[in-house]
Amino acid sequence: MLIESLVTDLLAGAISFFMAALFAHAGASKWRSPEAYQETVAAVLGSARAAGGVRLIACAEMAVAALVLLPLSRGVGLLASGAILIAYAGAMGWQLRQGNVNLRCGCSGPASDTRISPELVWRNVLLAAGAFWATAGVLPGRLETTALAMSLSLALLCMYAAADQLIQNRQRWLRGVNP
Repeated sequence: MLIESLVTDLLAGAISFFMAALFAHAGASKWRSPEAYQETVAAVLGSARAAGGVRLIACAEMAVAALVLLPLSRGVGLLASGAILIAYAGAMGWQLRQGNVNLRCGCSGPASDTRISPELVWRNVLLAAGAFWATAGVLPGRLETTALAMSLSLALLCMYAAADQLIQNRQRWLRGVNP
């Protein structure tokens, strides 16, 4: 039982740190380069609300990152991150259904050329499931669990970045652009 608890704490901690880094990066990118996200946000909220929408989304993403990092609010932060990821998946799915397949997702920063796609919808659903699952391990962990969880979260970030690059390269190849 102790090992199972330790593994749950470790994985929940790793997912928490991963979500915090993911949302902090996303929010900071939108805050630094709001113009790079206006087309994407305009497709969902309309052109008149795009500029303010990008800033609001950036603030929400950075707030979620902070909530996930603080032990007392980690559960709420993980639930919020999962809900936002489901909302993003739904928005992408809706745009795909409307035939808007050339819309940049903005998932990896303003310089990313990744377009919305079914892979990204499923990726966001999987990430949301991980965030929701991680709420099971939101109890304050021991120092060694936290250190291991941070290390594992770095591995998760690397795998996320690699998967994103694979999706981007596949999309470019399908469009006839050399990666």
